[in-house]
Amino acid sequence: MQSLSYHKDLLRILELSLLVAIPTCLACMFTVLQVDATSAELRPILRVLLAVTFLTFGAAVHLVGEYASAMEGRKAPLTFRVSLSVDETKRCLRWCLRFLRWAMLLAIATALTSILATAVWRLDKQFVQSALFGQFSGLCTLLLIGLPVLASASRMPGTYLDNFAPDTVSDDISGR
Repeated sequence: MQSLSYHKDLLRILELSLLVAIPTCLACMFTVLQVDATSAELRPILRVLLAVTFLTFGAAVHLVGEYASAMEGRKAPLTFRVSLSVDETKRCLRWCLRFLRWAMLLAIATALTSILATAVWRLDKQFVQSALFGQFSGLCTLLLIGLPVLASASRMPGTYLDNFAPDTVSDDISGR
C-alpha cells in the first residue's frame, strides 16, 4: 500500500479545495457578523465546508503521522509520537510556499477571534448567529491548519519516507 504523500494529484486537489473553502468560510463568518443571517440560509454552505474540512484536515493529520513515522524509520504510522519539535515541524513544511505558512498564524488569530467574539457577544444578537459564527470560525481554523501541511506534501518530491528516513536526515535536525 502506498503512502498518502505519494499521491500528489490527490494532495493538490485537496490543497485547491482548501484555497476555495477558506475564503468562503471567512466570507460566511463576516456575513454572520454583518447581516442577520439565519441558519437555514447558510446551512448548505456549512455542510459543504464541513465535508471539505473532514477530508482535508483528516488528510493533513494522516500526513503529519506519516512524517513522524518516517522520522522514526517506520513505513506505516502505527503509533504517533507525543509531539514534533519546532525544527521537525519546519522541516515538514519546507516545500510549502512562504505565504501559505502564515496560514498557521491566521488560524490562531481566527481561533482567538472566535473565543473573544462568543465571549463578548452582544446580548441583542440571537444565539443562532453566535453559534453560526462559532461553527464557521472553528471550521476555518481547521482548514487553515491543514493548508500548509497539504501544500508542502503536494510539492514535495517523493514521499516522506524517501525524504525523511533516519539515514537521510542530518543529526542536528532529528535530535538523535
